[in-house]
Amino acid sequence: MELTGGIEVRITGGTPLEVLARITAWGLRCNSEPRVHALATQIMQLEEKLSAHPPEGAAPAADPSGPAAGENGQSVARSEETTDSDPAPATSPAPVPTQEEVTAKGREAAKKYGSAAIKPILKEFGVERMSELAEKDRAPFLKRLEELGGKNA
Repeated sequence: MELTGGIEVRITGGTPLEVLARITAWGLRCNSEPRVHALATQIMQLEEKLSAHPPEGAAPAADPSGPAAGENGQSVARSEETTDSDPAPATSPAPVPTQEEVTAKGREAAKKYGSAAIKPILKEFGVERMSELAEKDRAPFLKRLEELGGKNA
């Protein structure tokens, strides 16, 4: 698939590791924008679905947003341009709970069910304190806390 009307992003660095670090930092910043996060999530889900069940006889498709060689051999990432008039994705992921929300709900659960009920859940996530939870684990942790209510209601 050929891109038309796209933009070009050039990321340079002194070493390949520095370039990857800059790409990662840029990606993390972009991921905090809800529309970008939602669209990226949809793309990743579609890619997972396609890689799990490729159409019969289909050759692997080239990733148009992947790196392409620039004129001087440097890696150039290309993506389609979006504008504010683009429609929002059909589904958007739930916002990631803040550390403060997690801590508050964890304290509530500890008061209600005892800290002994919380510690095994923390261990499931490989941490000893709620403040150590990774951002990706916050929502699943809160879901586990809610399940405590079902067991002890």
